Amino acid sequence: MGLHSRKIIWGKEAFTHHYLCHYKPLTAGHDELSRSLIHFKNGRPLHVEAWTECAVNALKKIHYAKECAIVRALGSQEVLVDETVPQSLDVLGQHLAKSFGCHYLPSALSKRRASGKVAALSLAERIHTLDGIYNFSIPALRSFKEIFVLDDITTTGATLRSIIEAIRVVLPTCIIEIFTLATTDRVSRDNDFTKLSSASYEWVTTTGWKMVEEEAEMYLTKDHLIAKIWNDGFVDD
Repeated sequence: MGLHSRKIIWGKEAFTHHYLCHYKPLTAGHDELSRSLIHFKNGRPLHVEAWTECAVNALKKIHYAKECAIVRALGSQEVLVDETVPQSLDVLGQHLAKSFGCHYLPSALSKRRASGKVAALSLAERIHTLDGIYNFSIPALRSFKEIFVLDDITTTGATLRSIIEAIRVVLPTCIIEIFTLATTDRVSRDNDFTKLSSASYEWVTTTGWKMVEEEAEMYLTKDHLIAKIWNDGFVDD
């Protein structure tokens, strides 16, 4: 049992990507953790608290410098982060910054335009849609030795590569590490087309995440869900 790590390639560089578990699409059948991840994305408090606590505990053994800035990927309709209305990833970023003793700077990343929904696009379409869409800026007179990038679920990695590209324009030599709660499983990740769906929820291009069958809440307590993440999430690659 332990934190998963793999590499994301951009240009000639390889960046460490940490994640907790695999997101399983429809072809893999119903999966409780995948359903819980959608509840995290939708801001359900129990799921936000449980995944945040697991992420903080899993990353505690990794050393981060105080001059480390944590940023997060923006949602499809976001151009700037509205810090007055925290999203699930903002809660995660704030807790990680407190645990690491570093800085959470969600406003450091912005987008030139809303990207729209990319979950149903092919790899080539995602790359085209997200190419050059991110901007990165840092507070004046402050230099960061490390940038820690957050997202919830990664599929093809196109969003993360676009963020890396934006950071490299401003900070060509800093360390960049990535953390997501989940990545799609190996088979889905290698496919050109990846649909994020399961037996109980699906991505609808026009409206976003939709519950196909709204079931009774499966987790009665946060501790139950945390145990599920630790026991089932950390499986061998």
